[in-house]
Amino acid sequence: MPSISKLFDLITVTSERRPTITQCTSVLANIERTGQKRELYRFIIDSSEPNSTRVDTLWLNQKDYNYINVTFAAFYTGPENIALPEYVKGFKFGITSGKIQIGLSKVDRKNQNKPFVSQNETKNCRFQPGSLNPNDDVFHCNFTDENFDWLFENGDNLTLTVIAEHGGYRELEGPGTQLQKDPFIGQSTTKSTMFRFDFKKPRHCLQERDCAEKALDVTEDITKSPITFTWNKWNDDLSGLKEYKLQVYLLKPNTTYLTEPYPWNPLEEIVINDTNVNVWYYIPPMAGMYSFILNVIDNANNTQYARTLVLYDPSSSVTLSTSPFIATSAEPETNYMWQNNLKNNITVSWKGRFENKFHDTNKLLNQVSHYQHFDHMIKYEKHVPQQLDDKTGNRTLERIPNIRGIVKFDYFYRNGNQGNRTPTSWVPVGNISSESQTFFMDRQDGNAINFWVRATDVMGNEKVDMTKIFFDSTPPNELADSDVRFTLNIKSPTYAFSSRLQVDAHDRNSGIYKVHLDLLGYSSNELFHGTDIKGNKSDVDAGIKVYQIGTGDFYYFSHYIDINNCWMVLSKEKFANEFVLLHLTVYNNAMKTTRYSKTITDLVSLDGIDEYTGPKNLTVLETYDHSVRLKWIVSPSCYKRSRIVLQFRSSNGRTENRFIDKDADWVDLTGLNPETSYNLSFITEYGRQKSDPVFLHFRTNKLRPASEPTSTAATDTMETTKFLFLCYAVCYLQL
Repeated sequence: MPSISKLFDLITVTSERRPTITQCTSVLANIERTGQKRELYRFIIDSSEPNSTRVDTLWLNQKDYNYINVTFAAFYTGPENIALPEYVKGFKFGITSGKIQIGLSKVDRKNQNKPFVSQNETKNCRFQPGSLNPNDDVFHCNFTDENFDWLFENGDNLTLTVIAEHGGYRELEGPGTQLQKDPFIGQSTTKSTMFRFDFKKPRHCLQERDCAEKALDVTEDITKSPITFTWNKWNDDLSGLKEYKLQVYLLKPNTTYLTEPYPWNPLEEIVINDTNVNVWYYIPPMAGMYSFILNVIDNANNTQYARTLVLYDPSSSVTLSTSPFIATSAEPETNYMWQNNLKNNITVSWKGRFENKFHDTNKLLNQVSHYQHFDHMIKYEKHVPQQLDDKTGNRTLERIPNIRGIVKFDYFYRNGNQGNRTPTSWVPVGNISSESQTFFMDRQDGNAINFWVRATDVMGNEKVDMTKIFFDSTPPNELADSDVRFTLNIKSPTYAFSSRLQVDAHDRNSGIYKVHLDLLGYSSNELFHGTDIKGNKSDVDAGIKVYQIGTGDFYYFSHYIDINNCWMVLSKEKFANEFVLLHLTVYNNAMKTTRYSKTITDLVSLDGIDEYTGPKNLTVLETYDHSVRLKWIVSPSCYKRSRIVLQFRSSNGRTENRFIDKDADWVDLTGLNPETSYNLSFITEYGRQKSDPVFLHFRTNKLRPASEPTSTAATDTMETTKFLFLCYAVCYLQL
């Protein structure tokens, strides 16, 4: 059994017998003093080892606090079964006192390694038991300062120390029967919490001076392969680096800029807790233009940002559009294939021909906007400093000059007789935006030049295309009278009255592109008709009838034009004195021309000219008692019919005229007398001109008995015919 004298040195409790702290919590907060009095933020340290001497530390990056709260709990259990001297009648142990010590140390401007104590004060817990009334249960202390107003600066340390002291008393037998309380001098236990203040972000050497290390770098910023990131030379002198976060953004076009579409919500975030790691490997989920932002975070949660840009595209390619690849110095009507001079420059254009559709549609080579955003709700700014943004490498913030995703054009040309194989050496195009190249090369009539363009996108994908330019500076052969033969009145499926023109024209350099024919009034120079025919080409070698040019095409020597005789119609007044001038223009494929003229004087020999024809094969199709149906074939004519006039006379001397539509080929004549003979004349009118009359004789049937039913079809036909006659008569009278 221990003796009380061994536990206590006189009236002082021995040092190995100390109070136990079971809970310690410290709070710093910023609470509005007016308005809604919202709590804007708070930081808490709740000690996991409250009874240890280790100082609990929390780094903070906020500087404004106006509220402090410290709570702790402690107890002391005194010794049991103590052997008491006779003069000690009793004793009691417990917590006698609780205190909060608040200390603030600051950085000395003269010597930053030796901080000085700026403020230091001790606050008593509200309940102080004292030595004569020790708390032998759990002691609780709750200290709050709602008007805390200390100033915090970068590098400050705020230390909150809770102090629990125990003690008690012994009852001594005094004179008489009165007992005297003799207090013990107890021991104390402390627990400290330190709030450390760091308001500065981590730093990179680029922010201090020029250095070779990049804040965030990649091995290739335009790549088809997985991406390798590196970063170096980051430091934080005060609180030290805590972790890295690599945020992934897929950039999208916004007007002329590429930008992070959701700046606060990255596509992916990679947390790297080991600050010794400075290399990371990543495969993007899809092709596109990426922004990677490295968050460098210190222990006070200060964050600095660095950014690098990467164009990742393992799959797109350069393709050809339907836009033409042509020599604009050549003749447009030949689809820019033939140039008709040998001394001028040659200009080739491929405007819109090549594209990387994926790059162009998504504007992947546009300028990238600066990353600077502010959250007004939490008043937090997130931006990448200029020194730490991507300004080096192949893909920076700047726009990459391009035309529909193409960043480079090269060209090459040579004589066509040297073959079509793709060249191995190239000449760069100086101005890619022009999508054209002008050059000069010696050539001769009939020569061809092969011209290649190679388009390259930013990924190194290539596409090659070729065009040919042909040359002919001379016109087709001169035409003699023997080369132009006019054959009158041939049978043709194209025209009712047709003649044929044979033109023997050739050009061994470029072939005949077309023959143009104009029919003109010899005296009036009035254009009756103009027409073109294409050059007479052959798909195969037809022997002596054809010749071959440098393109490999075969052309016939003879070209044929079917002429509609009606093109040469003259008015009755001019017919006797006017001729027709046949004017030919022969074009080769380089649009050089040869001309020839011939006069046609024997117009009267042309079928259809000065011929005002009536109907053919006028017949009686059906005969009735009061009507007949006539049928005929409308004769072709070079002149415009105006109407048809039927005049018929009965055997009893009655005469009648009927007017028929100019395009009709049948008619029902009604209202006739039965068993009567009629003589009919049929005349086609052409304005003031008339055809010769065509005569016809017919006789109506005898009268049908009243008891015989009349067929419905016949009745309908008669009524329809009466209606048509009425319409024709009305139309004629209106004319």
